[in-house]
Amino acid sequence: MIKRLIVFGLLLAGLASAYTIVEAQTPPEITSRFGLSPDAVELEFRREANSKVFLRPNGEGTIIFQRDLHYQRPDGRWAEPVLQFGAARTAATLAFPMGSDLVITGSTAKSITWVLPVSPTKIDGNLVYQDRGITWTYKKLNSGVKLEGVVSSSRGRQTYAFPYRVSSPLAIDRNGEVEGDGFRIPHPLIIDANGKKLAPDWVLGNGQLEVTFDDSGLALPYTIDPTTNFDIVSAADDVYTVASDALFD
Repeated sequence: MIKRLIVFGLLLAGLASAYTIVEAQTPPEITSRFGLSPDAVELEFRREANSKVFLRPNGEGTIIFQRDLHYQRPDGRWAEPVLQFGAARTAATLAFPMGSDLVITGSTAKSITWVLPVSPTKIDGNLVYQDRGITWTYKKLNSGVKLEGVVSSSRGRQTYAFPYRVSSPLAIDRNGEVEGDGFRIPHPLIIDANGKKLAPDWVLGNGQLEVTFDDSGLALPYTIDPTTNFDIVSAADDVYTVASDALFD
């Protein structure tokens, strides 16, 4: 049975006012994610795209601001994204494999298809495949997908290509990042075992994105990290602790 928390007697502007808030007990994996105590209860009716509000029995409130925190359901309510690959919309973007294709679609039906060398395997909710001796893992994000390739041996100067299909041409902006119709692909990050980072520019090839870099001097293993982000209004990550009356202004 779902427990209920009833909070009475919030003081508003120095006057004694009574509020009754009935919310389902918040799962501990959510409160712990934001470093909150288990007795904190989320006020789901206060959810917005990039924020959520928690209230504790002592009247202390916490407001969380984080990018891409929720997705909007067809009924208009904001919900926790379920970051899984599939055709059901459980996040702001869809991402589902079709054979060796990975189709990613935003909320405005704009899409990009990444053409993989082989059909990926679903492992622990991620999509995994092998190519050129590297294990590549796609992870679902609320706003798109994140790809990570782990390189365990030095390869010198290499070019990595990522074939794609889109309905509208891609373009490279002046910062070396990729702009598409409704989505953006930032610089790929190369991160070595000591935390050193490289951010090489993308190059548009014939139906594929290419990135070239020399891994000489990088501590092993290192990761190659390209990410596909769809346009979602974002806010800066932040946490505010406030008096309970501020939650109802």
